[in-house]
Order: sequence, then structure tokens, then C-alpha cells
Amino acid sequence: MEGDGPTGSAAIPEYLQMKNTLKKKLDSSNRNDPLHPMFVKMFEKTNTYLLEALACETLVISTILNPSFRLAIFEKHFPKEALDAKKRLVELFEERKNQMAEKIQQEKEREKDTALKEKETNEDDIYSFFSGPSNNSGQDEIEMYLGGVDRIIHGNKKDYMFSALNWWKVCFSLASSNE
Repeated sequence: MEGDGPTGSAAIPEYLQMKNTLKKKLDSSNRNDPLHPMFVKMFEKTNTYLLEALACETLVISTILNPSFRLAIFEKHFPKEALDAKKRLVELFEERKNQMAEKIQQEKEREKDTALKEKETNEDDIYSFFSGPSNNSGQDEIEMYLGGVDRIIHGNKKDYMFSALNWWKVCFSLASSNE
């Protein structure tokens, strides 16, 4: 089980495969076979390691999350452990779902706080010329531009409804066509 990536999800299936292979070798060999004692000892050790792997929650969950095995490997080979493994997987999923919901809520609060701080900073910043419309912006386009109506703030989002660049392009093209 060496390689470039994580192999935890392959531990239980590998021990199971090894146990099945050794069981076949034991069944096909007789007691007089010189390798029989070694097969017996290897089968016992493999079974011990398999039981240790089944007791490790990390290996069980990683095996279930591996698309090659899922919960089916436990339902087929370890029916007693399958129910507990599924229950623990659901618990971990719910726990993670709650953590993500909390994280999203905290992020929303952080964004709200940041927006409030930006608004306070923009009001104090003398270089923030486009901080929003002035109180008495005029009716024609140049007065709207000079009045700061190039940006309207809806809640925490900025809506660029008036573009000075587009205004100048339109005015320039109109002036050019009149000449």
C-alpha cells in the first residue's frame, strides 16, 4: 500500500483481500505442506490487523467514502460493523454540515462588519471622492455626475447605474455627429 496518494481507504479492503487469499491457500494446502504453518500464522496476523483496522474510525470512514467500496463492502463482509459505520458516517456528516452553516453565518457577519467599517472609513477618507451621492444633486447629467450619482448603494451592494465614461462617449459621439 505504498504510493503517491492517501491509502487509508485501501487498508481494510487490502487486509480483506489478503485474508481471502491466505484462506484459499490454507484450504488448498494440507498439513504436511512445508508452508502450511506459515500460512496459518499469516492468516492469524492478517485477521488481527484487519480487526485493528476495523476498530479505527478513520480507516472505516475513509473506506466508506471511497467510491470503489462505499458502505457495500461493510454490508457484504462485516454486517455487524456496517450499521455502526453508517450511523457514525451520518453523525460526522451532520457535524460537518453544522460547522459549515456556522462558518457561512460567521462569514456573513464578518462581511457585514467589514461593510460597516468600510462605510465609516470612506466617510473619514478625504480621498474617497466617489463615496455616494451628495444631498442636493441636480437634474441634468453634468450636475448628476458632479453630485456623485455615479454610484448608488443598495444595502451592502454597490450598483453602478451611471457611468461617467459612457456619458462622455455618448456626448462626444453626439458632438462629433453635429459637426
